[in-house]
Amino acid sequence: LQEYAAHDAEHRRCGADAERKRENRHYCKGRRATQHARAKMQIAREILELHTLGVDGGYTQADVTSFARAISGWSIGGQVNGRRRATSGADGRPGEFVFREAFHEPGAKRLLGRSYGDDGLKQGEEILKDLAMREATARHVCTKLARHFIADDPPGAVVERMARAWLDHRGHLPAV
Repeated sequence: LQEYAAHDAEHRRCGADAERKRENRHYCKGRRATQHARAKMQIAREILELHTLGVDGGYTQADVTSFARAISGWSIGGQVNGRRRATSGADGRPGEFVFREAFHEPGAKRLLGRSYGDDGLKQGEEILKDLAMREATARHVCTKLARHFIADDPPGAVVERMARAWLDHRGHLPAV
């Protein structure tokens, strides 16, 4: 009877350990998903704030969230479970852009007053094209260019001429 009780206690302990491992695995998957969502939010905010519209570009937190959802599934090849791999595989060549459909959040998105259909990869690409052609983007990027090539405090008229060229030539840099 004591042997049976000891065996039964060991069996219950192993079962509890297995259950804890299962719960931990679900927790880690949820935690990893949350980390990925936070990273996409950060990337979306940086694209809006640093590379397109600028800090005062007229976007809201809802726009950031919607944009992050639109670029879900965008990744870098050569990774397995978020870790780099040195060789090519089904997930793409190391360092190259990969769209992972299974990780894309489906559904239409709304950003800066415009709706974008559920087109997977094209959804994020369309948003980027529209962002590139906004006046705020033209002003922001041209101000950065003028600061780099002309002066730390470039003349407003120069920035406006550059921004107009940006919009007239659809962001073609040699025209700017």
